[in-house]
Amino acid sequence: MDASARLPPVVANLLCNHERSLSETAQLCHEARHGPGRSPDGQTLDSIFQDSLQLKSMLNELESSGGRLTGWALLASLINCEYQLYTANKVPLRYNPWLSHWVEVVQSWQSGSHPAEACSKQPVPMLRVQSALRTRVEFVKALLLSDSTEDFEHSSPSQIFHNLGNSPVKGFNIDRYIRMLEEEGIYEPRTSVKTTQGNGELETGMVYQNKHAFGEDLQYELKQNPPAALDRLRALPVDLRSLELINSLLFSGVLDDYDPPGLMQDYIQHALRYVEQIGLEDTGADGQGPVISANGRKEDQIRAIKLLILFVRNLLTQNVINPQTSYFEIQEICVRFIWVKEVRDFRSDLEIGVW
Repeated sequence: MDASARLPPVVANLLCNHERSLSETAQLCHEARHGPGRSPDGQTLDSIFQDSLQLKSMLNELESSGGRLTGWALLASLINCEYQLYTANKVPLRYNPWLSHWVEVVQSWQSGSHPAEACSKQPVPMLRVQSALRTRVEFVKALLLSDSTEDFEHSSPSQIFHNLGNSPVKGFNIDRYIRMLEEEGIYEPRTSVKTTQGNGELETGMVYQNKHAFGEDLQYELKQNPPAALDRLRALPVDLRSLELINSLLFSGVLDDYDPPGLMQDYIQHALRYVEQIGLEDTGADGQGPVISANGRKEDQIRAIKLLILFVRNLLTQNVINPQTSYFEIQEICVRFIWVKEVRDFRSDLEIGVW
């Protein structure tokens, strides 16, 4: 399976520098990917999507207990990845596709479910793993509270460590961002619980589905009951967390034995029905079927269509599917949702033979 969802080694090495400013590292990484002198402002949506997936894949590796980096290189990679994820997607925070990731970063730290101190016996100036992870969490909080990145772009990871490493960000409330995700339909609340804050006070909050736990559960079920696990995979919703999970399973090789092209064709067929249903609010007066409502969730539908297009583009680019074997699914997207600009752009790319 093509593993190009991983960061190119030259980019991964650039991310490790803890003395260079965040904006300078971001520009060097962009040029390493796309050529000298290229500005990030001219990137296409699918290019941004692919770059973001690579950054998230890098973060997943760094978070795992088997991460190869320690000390200042770990800190720099974490901070640079989060900064570049934030700046790549220049939309209001509510609509940023990685908001759920940042919420989970903070929640994971608060719950104590982070790697144990692997470098606790290392002498100074070796930066401890816990210190790097804690700084990353405080940096994420600061990013979410900020209206722009101007406060950080000229700082280096080591400067950010000295500013934030031992100084918790003031005025941060995770519930604000959880509510955004809930209002956008990305989080579904499960149950109310009471949690203990650092100051000893009890706070009522919501417990939400954790995509990492779901991914591990799905991989376990693939070993125990593959047909049931694949049915669950085919029925995932069209949202960023689900598409990120599918990408992770695809490019890690977990699905290699289960006909990835056929599996993705099945998922795209389901996704088409899912996206269409978002715009259908009610049944007709005769009860015979759904009708489009003027008050339907059109914005949600457009957002899901854009995500689906980016996902399909990525599958084509990585040769998981091809335009010939997935002809009918691709044509259905291009015909049914032609009123969305990204779909028209996608069709134009197909016609000129991009894939």
